[in-house]
Amino acid sequence: LRAIGRAGISRDHAAAQRIGEYLESSDISEQVLATIALMRGGDPKQQKRLIQFIKEQPVPLMDMGDLGRVIIDLKLYQCTPYLISRLKSDRVEIRDDAAEVLRELTGLQLEFHGHSSTDDRRKAVRQWTQWWEDHKKERKAEKKASR
Repeated sequence: LRAIGRAGISRDHAAAQRIGEYLESSDISEQVLATIALMRGGDPKQQKRLIQFIKEQPVPLMDMGDLGRVIIDLKLYQCTPYLISRLKSDRVEIRDDAAEVLRELTGLQLEFHGHSSTDDRRKAVRQWTQWWEDHKKERKAEKKASR
């Protein structure tokens, strides 16, 4: 399943039905890997599903089929606000995991550790939030200029 997730599989492929069955698995990492496989195979609806995992699953991204690596590799910037929300988690491993992905995704090398003081964590949240706001403005300006 992990290998198929890396390569992707189109909905038209004979194995797609079997992969689709993993979407209903009780194992969250299997659900994520199946979603990634279908998304990389060209199913745009699966991207929203990936974002839902980030928003709703109270487990580290690394425990969800390397979801963090996928976010980085595919440059899924729209995940940024949900990653920032994860920095506020009560669980250190969720905060650390989100910070690692944010560093690679945004290029901001902020000093953030799950065990950092509340003030240091708030500062990092503000900086990544500012990056996100600036990024949205840049994308909007680029779209406007390309018309």
